[in-house]
Amino acid sequence: MRYLSECSPAPSEVTGILGTWWWVGMSLTAGWRGGELVLVESGDMSEDDGAWLFVAGEEADSWRCVAGEQIGETLHVRRDPHGVPAALEIRTFVFVRDPWPSDPK
Repeated sequence: MRYLSECSPAPSEVTGILGTWWWVGMSLTAGWRGGELVLVESGDMSEDDGAWLFVAGEEADSWRCVAGEQIGETLHVRRDPHGVPAALEIRTFVFVRDPWPSDPK
């Protein structure tokens, strides 16, 4: 996957967002490339067309999708009481670290 193979080191405030996220059995991998947060379906490493590209939003922990299926939507990072990213929310979709969470909050 070109988008993830070209990923560059992410700023410290972004590193906790990177990695695998789950929504209803579908996994996405988050990476960082040239100032953009990149989300791709984890099993789809052969096509660039499926990547969602996000740029920093106006508020902390918000990102605006500029390319891909969620274009125009805002991604919000939900953090636990310790400040660790616990979920990514895009519209009504909530992506979490555990593929089968008992309480997605």
